[in-house]
Order: sequence, then structure tokens, then C-alpha cells
Amino acid sequence: MKIELLVQGFRTFAPEASNITLQILAEELVKEGHEVVIFGNQILKQPLTEKICGYRVIRQKSEYYGSKIKGILQLLNYSKLIKREIKESGKEFDVIHNFGASPLLAIRGIRAKMQSKHAKLIQTIKANTKYGFSYLFSPLLNLFDVVTVPNNMLKRKLMKFGLSEKKITVVPSYIDTNKFKPMDKNKLKSKYGLKNKKILIYYGHMSEFKGISYLIDAIELIKDEEFTVLFVTGSGENYIAPYEKIIKDKKLGNKIKIIKTPVKKTKNIEEYVAMADFVVLPYPDLTSTEAQPSCILESMASKTLVITSDLPELREFLTNKEVIFAKPRNAEDLAGKIKSVLNGKIKKTMIEIAYRKAKQFDYRKVIEKYIEVYKK
Repeated sequence: MKIELLVQGFRTFAPEASNITLQILAEELVKEGHEVVIFGNQILKQPLTEKICGYRVIRQKSEYYGSKIKGILQLLNYSKLIKREIKESGKEFDVIHNFGASPLLAIRGIRAKMQSKHAKLIQTIKANTKYGFSYLFSPLLNLFDVVTVPNNMLKRKLMKFGLSEKKITVVPSYIDTNKFKPMDKNKLKSKYGLKNKKILIYYGHMSEFKGISYLIDAIELIKDEEFTVLFVTGSGENYIAPYEKIIKDKKLGNKIKIIKTPVKKTKNIEEYVAMADFVVLPYPDLTSTEAQPSCILESMASKTLVITSDLPELREFLTNKEVIFAKPRNAEDLAGKIKSVLNGKIKKTMIEIAYRKAKQFDYRKVIEKYIEVYKK
């Protein structure tokens, strides 16, 4: 099959889950013998065309920084790029797979089908969009053959706004368990100059959508406890700087260290995750975050304990047997949960149970579900 993957932007060097999982999907489809083309907007002066691991990437030059309105319109329409590719290759697409949290982005997939009228049209929505008004466009998704979502909560929300239930297929998130796996924590601590330290790690984007301020406040409440905190992030300085100021103002510079991994030089994130005694992911909610966050699953796959927020979406696939839940938006409760872990009040069986659960989300198992959708 000739398969078209439509995304907002595709950066092979960026550590975001959306980029990583798309690369994995494209590579696996190529291994299965399919022809894959990714279409997206140009970001950070990336090449307009490139070939990676057997699949092609075609980008349109972004006008976002010159005109916000033009930028938004570009996200909804890759027709010129697609039309040119079809003309040059002499072959239409068999599958059009559009990705985006906002139902408004369905327009991009619908317009793409005008160039390949017999193609199967698929939309994947993995997260709640921060643009709530866009759910009003959910009826557009009825023009798709299949809409995939990771959980039943998102399924019900889209149905509430007009998407037919028969269009929806639940396909979970996936991770690379070859990359995120158990490693010798003591050896890694020695490697990174943290021998005999208790290590708490947060990793991911530095944003209030991720609950960073609540974590800093919680750490301040128990700053006299013996532990070291690492924030590992590929975010830009404009995102990091406000938190550096908060850490400085709270005089937590000796407790919290920010490990900056520039997007073009991301290294060894899996080693940091495997090294940690526990990972803390204090989401206030899951707006702009995948409904089954990769960071949780990757930590579990690394046999690293997870403390995260007690949210309905997370309760749909996790229990108290696998992770420690803290009240969302509550620094005091979060501090208490962290302190209980530092004091050793945790069953080791939790880590083993979580590890077995994470293996269920290995990409080799989940991508088969997408291939079934393509072929159905």
C-alpha cells in the first residue's frame, strides 16, 4: 500500500512523543513493505524533502512566523504538496492517515482525499485539544472511514459532539520497550556522578500543562529530605527560563538541576529514566498531553517507580497496583507521596506489576492494530 501520514510538523531530532511514535510507525510500515510519505509543515529550517529509513518526508515552507492566519490555514491544507507528489510518482495513495488532537484538523485529511478519491481515510486523536471550541467540528470526522482514539473517555467526548460510535476504534499508545528497559541503576548513577543519591526525575516539556509548578512547590515542602531532583527536558530557553527563576527565588538551586537536552542533541534520555529511583509526572489534567502518556509507560518499562496525578483518563489503564497516584493540583499531597517513597514505604511488587503492564504497550503489538485498520 501507498500510505500518506499527515501531521502538523515532523522533526526527526525532537524528543516529543508525537515525533518519536510517528517515526516508529513509519519505519514499521516500511518493514512491512509499504510505501510511506509523511507530509507536514517546515519547522526550524528543516529540509523541504528528505528520505529517512526508507520513508519520505515532504514539508511545506511554513509562513507561521510571518503571518499567524496563514500558518493556521497551512495546517489545514497540504493539497499542493500532495498533488505534486502524486503527479511525480504517477500513483495515488491507498491510505490517508491524519494525526491531530483538534477535530478541526479533520479538514486537512478531507482535502487530502480529494487527491486520492479511493483512499481509506483515517484520523487519529491521542489527546484532548487545548482549543475546546474545535470539538464543534467533530461531525466532520464522520467523513472518515475510521477514527482511532486511545481510550473510552475520548471516545465518549467525540460522540457527545456528534461523531458516530461506529466510526471509532480504540487503539492504545505505544512505546519502544527495546529502548526503554531496565538497566543497572547504580552503574548509571556512577556514570552521571550521582553515586549513592536518591534520584527523582521529571522529564518532558517544561510547561504548566505538565504541572511543573506543583512539583517545584512540593519539593520546597520537603527540601530537607535527602534526594536529588533532575528535570530533563528538550524545551527551548523561553520555556525553561521562567522555571529557572522560580527555582532560584525559592532557593532550590542545590536541590533541583535542569538537564537541558537541545532538540538536535537529545542524548540518553532512556538512561536517565532507568537511573531514577522514581519519576514524577504531576499533570494538572491531560490537556495537550496524550491520554496514555508515553513518559508513564516508558518509566514503567524501565522498572522505575511512577508518581502521577489521579486523573480519570489515567485510571482507565492504570491502578494503584502499578503507580502511586497523587491529587492533581495539590503540592501538599504530592509532597507526601514523594516523602513516602523516600522513606521506603513502597512495595517492590508494584514495580514488577507496572513493568508487565508496560510490555503490553510495545509498538510491535500496537502497530499491528493500525495495519488491521488500514486493511479492513
